Amino acid sequence: MGAIEDLIEILRKSENGEKIALLLLDYMCDSNRTNLLIVTLASLKDEITKYENVTLTPAEREAYRFVMKNGVVTFRDLSALSKKFASFKYRSHTSAIMNSLVDKGLIGRIKYGKEIAYATPKEAVMWALKELGKLPTECNPKEVSDLTGLPLIRVLEVLDELV
Repeated sequence: MGAIEDLIEILRKSENGEKIALLLLDYMCDSNRTNLLIVTLASLKDEITKYENVTLTPAEREAYRFVMKNGVVTFRDLSALSKKFASFKYRSHTSAIMNSLVDKGLIGRIKYGKEIAYATPKEAVMWALKELGKLPTECNPKEVSDLTGLPLIRVLEVLDELV
């Protein structure tokens, strides 16, 4: 079977197959929009690959575990890690480590009162939904991504989990 036949079979079996097929048809009727679709899908594939092959420093690994265990953490919370890693004594070093985890798509950045906090992807998305006053089914995933610093693919995964 070729790729087209495989796609047809997958669309038929998928709960959202009809919706996906309509979107594809909409883009494929116009050559300019087809090119946009190809570029967007290629970019999404690159993004997925990027976040599947992440490597962490020992300090990043410890901070990641800490966030995953606690859900949402502030700089004050993270200072507890200074017993193992001296860099967590300094806000600028802590910020660099945490922002690296955000850039790698592993955690989100949220506002916690007047300060910045870091959160698991699920906590970050739920915070963004509350900020936007939207349900998972009615939000714009790009807006959530922009608010949390999470890559779009992570936001979509969490929204799918919440629905």
